[in-house]
Amino acid sequence: YIGNVTAKIIANFYKSFANFINAMNQLNLNEENLRLQKIEGIGPIVAESVINFFSVPANLEMLLDLAEYLTIEDYISSNNIASPIS
Repeated sequence: YIGNVTAKIIANFYKSFANFINAMNQLNLNEENLRLQKIEGIGPIVAESVINFFSVPANLEMLLDLAEYLTIEDYISSNNIASPIS
């Protein structure tokens, strides 16, 4: 359920990988599900998919292991980038 557009929406909401991981680490299924559903563009099916994936400790551990080999930059919305046209 998580494609490129949805990933960008989630990244824009959490702003950083650290913020996202902290939210997933402190996962209170009902609270985070409701918080995700309040994000414009995220519905109950996507929210439930994210919650279900990160409620499995092995999935979170796998992502953290992978992140050790990557440089993950904070998300910067293209709406916030100054350009000569804006």
